[in-house]
Amino acid sequence: MTKLLSFIRFSGDNGVSPERKKKGALMALASAVLAGLGYVLQKSLIRGFAYMAVEIAFVLIFVFWGADAISGFATLGVIPMQDHSLIMMVYGILALIILGAFVCFWIGNIVGSYHYYIRITDERYEAKNMKEALSEWLHDKTALLFMTPGLIAVAAGI
Repeated sequence: MTKLLSFIRFSGDNGVSPERKKKGALMALASAVLAGLGYVLQKSLIRGFAYMAVEIAFVLIFVFWGADAISGFATLGVIPMQDHSLIMMVYGILALIILGAFVCFWIGNIVGSYHYYIRITDERYEAKNMKEALSEWLHDKTALLFMTPGLIAVAAGI
């Protein structure tokens, strides 16, 4: 089992026991299989189900729209005067942007699940209630919060 999970190396885990690293790697592996599963196994249900909801939404978007948009981007239409190549190109680029954003989200989910396990198994960890956690998150991520609408507008304007 150790050899199977030996490829998972994360920065900032110096001084962490091998047993905690192994269990953290299992949580990361669970989150790699299904986004948020590692958080659910660690009893962080709201965060875990939120990650699962995003993954389900992504899968539904790509089943009903994204796969066609990417294939249309590759061909730019096959029926002259009926397929609009410009629209197919825009939809294809948007689908690729969504795909790239989801890959970043998925990697962040895996790494975050590992770090969350390492953090909550630390003796010095103090659990926060929802209000404190939200306040800390808003304080740390204020710039991201204000940049997101502009990034969405730029992506939609492409």
